[in-house]
Amino acid sequence: MSSLHLTPAPDGIPFIDRAPTDTEVEALRLLLSTFLDGSGGLVALGGEITLPDWRNFERVLALVVRGTTTESKAAYDINIPLPSGRYAGISCKTRGRDALKQIEGRGRLYIEVTNAATQLLKAANGPSGNWREDPHGAGVRLLEKIHSDYYGDHLSSIYDFSKTTTVYLVWHLRNLEYWFEMFWVGRPICRADEVASWDVRNDKALVGFDHEGSMLVEWYEKNGQFKYYPRIDDVVKWRSGSLRLEHVPPSTFRDVLIKKVLDYFNVNIIY
Repeated sequence: MSSLHLTPAPDGIPFIDRAPTDTEVEALRLLLSTFLDGSGGLVALGGEITLPDWRNFERVLALVVRGTTTESKAAYDINIPLPSGRYAGISCKTRGRDALKQIEGRGRLYIEVTNAATQLLKAANGPSGNWREDPHGAGVRLLEKIHSDYYGDHLSSIYDFSKTTTVYLVWHLRNLEYWFEMFWVGRPICRADEVASWDVRNDKALVGFDHEGSMLVEWYEKNGQFKYYPRIDDVVKWRSGSLRLEHVPPSTFRDVLIKKVLDYFNVNIIY
């Protein structure tokens, strides 16, 4: 039996003050691999296995960085106590194969920042009540709203904003094996001056373009999704490279639950 020692490092918190060590990355890989045994929140390969879902990822990352999950729709998914009495905060984002196309094809991440539909629509509409009449004003107001959610005065007594960040995880399937890659992103959303122009698309979405003419952000009125497509070179402080989930004995979600009932209550459910 080998050991992985996750002792507190003197140079600070992983993903906050520094990149994770090789030991911390290996711990994340092995912990995430355990969810392939049927206990993961995502069903894959037609129900043959499960994968860790976004909530599993949050809880595993919290374990490694010595924090606690907020278990809510708060701006930060993980709180890490600081000597000052405030918290460092990590926002966790996960995506699947669609994000891999953005990374490999365009050199950009694909981050769904928020889907707070009602609040974003109110911000976008502004005084006129119709965001389509002033796309630029609507875009600026949306960014101001999102910045307030992450860095507003109402959070300043809780979080040290110099110690808040985003960790982004992408899943992909290769040769019937599941792989993932992690990115440490310095900030969750762009500044308003990074958007050169705004435009209404198909009367359904608001799109912001960077100074090179590439799509940087988009917001959909119907479902409230606000997406961010930053260039990897501009925002990523560290990336893990592709990591393969370890093989575990195959089991389905049903098998795991039935076994737990037998182990805990000595009752065999015949399915």
